[in-house]
Amino acid sequence: MTELVLELDGRANATVNSLMQHYGLRTKAELFSKAISILKIAAYIEATNGELIARRGDEESRLKI
Repeated sequence: MTELVLELDGRANATVNSLMQHYGLRTKAELFSKAISILKIAAYIEATNGELIARRGDEESRLKI
């Protein structure tokens, strides 16, 4: 297993803690693993000329990552 050490400012740390609580995660490692998985999917979609779209009700936004 590889160790990753990050220094987060207060705002970023609060965001991380909020996301951990939202997704019911116990560790920051779990959160970063989930984030990396999402970025991997996004990279595949973009590499295959796909498009990322976020939809909420009738609103739709194209995502640029």
